[in-house]
Amino acid sequence: MADLDDEALPIFSICFWSLSFGSLEMKVIRKSSLNEYAKQFWKRQRQDTKRTDKDEPALADIDKGGDPISWLANIYPYKLPQPFNDKIELVKFETLEELDSLLIHDYMISGEWMQDRDLVPTSKTRRLGDLAALALERRYFETERPDTQITLFKTWKEKANLNSFIDNNSLPLVEGTGECCYEIVDGWGRLHAMTALVKRGMTFEPFNCFIASSAGISGTP
Repeated sequence: MADLDDEALPIFSICFWSLSFGSLEMKVIRKSSLNEYAKQFWKRQRQDTKRTDKDEPALADIDKGGDPISWLANIYPYKLPQPFNDKIELVKFETLEELDSLLIHDYMISGEWMQDRDLVPTSKTRRLGDLAALALERRYFETERPDTQITLFKTWKEKANLNSFIDNNSLPLVEGTGECCYEIVDGWGRLHAMTALVKRGMTFEPFNCFIASSAGISGTP
């Protein structure tokens, strides 16, 4: 399954108005660790749709007690947060506004991936909500590309709800880059598809996510 998650291409960012006031406020569930995230990453990577030949030595070694973080750094370094973001927490995204407020980096708006899929916006915008609406308008999700977001969209579009769309064994990872801003390290395909499905009319469902930051999110238990 082709997916931006599987390529060292874009890093995406989410920017909230605030983490501590207004409607855009994530709920901190508990402290986590990079090891917990790495173990989950490799568990997902075992799936036939994700697994590649380069994963085999890593999976074999991890089965024998090898370090999942080291293997992640060796094979998928872009799936790890910056070293200074060493506080890992589990949070809950509780509103559509939080999901809609995802931003992609400016240089990706007219990048090759977007151009190939006719997803470059005519009016410059980086908001995921805008980009998902544009993808629907241009019928991107009706194409036969093997992108993760297309596969997920087609699988879920006729279901009754989005419950467990992002399950607790396949959580995205985002990291802090500055005041109130976060970049998606892992999970772009899933989040893009979910946003489009909500735009199409399905009800938003809260979901959990790993967050890496330098100081931790205020209010951590």
